[in-house]
Amino acid sequence: MTPVRSPNDDAVGREIRAALSACHVRRRALAVAIFLFDGSLFLALVAVAAVAHPPAIRLLAGIAAGFETLRLASIAHDAGHSSYTGRRSWDKMIARLAFLPAMQPLGTWEIAHNVVHHSWTSIRGKDYVWIPRSKEDFDRLPLWRRCLERLYRTPWGHGVYYFGELWFLRVLLPAWRWSEIRRTSHRVDIVLTGLFGALWSAGVWRLSAAAGQSPVAALFCAQALPFLVWCELFGLTLYLQHTHPRARFFAGRKEWEFCFSQSASATHVEFPKAVRWLFHGVFEHSAHHLDTAIPFYELHGAQRKLDQILAGRNVVYRWTWREFLRCCRVCKLYDYRGHRWLDFKGNPSEK
Repeated sequence: MTPVRSPNDDAVGREIRAALSACHVRRRALAVAIFLFDGSLFLALVAVAAVAHPPAIRLLAGIAAGFETLRLASIAHDAGHSSYTGRRSWDKMIARLAFLPAMQPLGTWEIAHNVVHHSWTSIRGKDYVWIPRSKEDFDRLPLWRRCLERLYRTPWGHGVYYFGELWFLRVLLPAWRWSEIRRTSHRVDIVLTGLFGALWSAGVWRLSAAAGQSPVAALFCAQALPFLVWCELFGLTLYLQHTHPRARFFAGRKEWEFCFSQSASATHVEFPKAVRWLFHGVFEHSAHHLDTAIPFYELHGAQRKLDQILAGRNVVYRWTWREFLRCCRVCKLYDYRGHRWLDFKGNPSEK
């Protein structure tokens, strides 16, 4: 576990804020160029997945389009925080467009992510991202739900978790409660996302038919497969960002303090430079939680400053398959009194 607070936390907090605020740099031309590149590449990959031959090329293009969906969502994430281009109107437009391949309306994202997740990070009953259950909560669940919780915490359950717990419950269902949606902008976002999905399907169908390919196979390769890959990648990303044997979770607001709690519950997973580029720096997450005004293209330098200041008090580790499997083995249930991970029988996962 990460250590408890020390008497100089207030001084450390001031040092962190000063260091991270120096990274509030906006490179508008670079930001727009990255967005246009990723958006164009996504459309090109979808087209290849719809019409290419042999089928293996279509499958590879569909998988690559899923990776591009994550890259575009990373752009939309920063733009949704108004920290991408330096112009709020530009950021709103880019966020709406870049979220479309993920079938994510901006309005529901702003409420769930910006308002809830960042304000109540890792607090049980408030936050919703990979919050572990206590042994008492787990035992009260029906059998089918306990089986589902076990599946989520396996090395292959992260995409299922994102699809069911986050996209279905927090994106799709709210969109159907039309009468409860008060903001016109949120209704526009939902309609825009639905229209994009319909145009995506129609475009793939016409492209494949014109190329003499099966439209049904094309819809799978060029639309369903990218979305499924996105679900798996984003579910895994969220898991790595907030789950580790040293990560802390909180029973309530009383024991939560911004600087300490954000650095103790959001991780920094070290990957090779090429992987950082591929994922737009999404795994340098503790710096983002401490200062959402830093765009991803400045996040690596900010994270390095933060790691130097905290000197081991935040969760920093190098990615390996062994460490990933350790996380999946250890991080099942959580003891909110003793701040330790438990297995599904209620025993400490690690001594």
